[in-house]
Amino acid sequence: LGLGFSPSVVLGIYSRHFYQTIDSKPLLQACSEVSKRLEPLLKEEADRSLLSTFRLDTAFMLDDYQEALRLLEAGISDHDEAWHKLSIVKVKAHIALQDKKYDEAAALFREFVSLLPDEEQFDPQTGIGYTRDILAAKNEVRIGDFLKEAGRAEDAKAAYEKANELFSKCLADEKIVSDARRK
Repeated sequence: LGLGFSPSVVLGIYSRHFYQTIDSKPLLQACSEVSKRLEPLLKEEADRSLLSTFRLDTAFMLDDYQEALRLLEAGISDHDEAWHKLSIVKVKAHIALQDKKYDEAAALFREFVSLLPDEEQFDPQTGIGYTRDILAAKNEVRIGDFLKEAGRAEDAKAAYEKANELFSKCLADEKIVSDARRK
């Protein structure tokens, strides 16, 4: 930007390299600052929407869930209402977890899973696709982990048992197993 490149060229560079930066929090923080300068300079709605998606991922990766919620509530034009609802529930679950509201966090993580479409979801950090059942199992493990940390061993055990049931179901599903082997 300081060299006078057009905002759309800067966005092109930013988007080409964004997902290579997400393993480095300092670099991600620096990218966040660039995106804040870039946003008001973009003229095209598609460009603003793309940058908003990157800003959302940045906020999430930096554990700035209030900023992520703000971005989602403002809306990202290339995503539908169902995606917004799903994403807002996920962010609210993380906010509840940050606030150590474990029952609320567990309920919201489970609501998040219930809202997932029956199609693979891809992790932007790794590019790995997960089925709904695998995501449900992984979220039960997460719930078990934070309940265990909160000293609620019995509740954690129940979440881990649910995770084991879901993982067993996935292992019994030949399509999931064969898809995983190909990846």
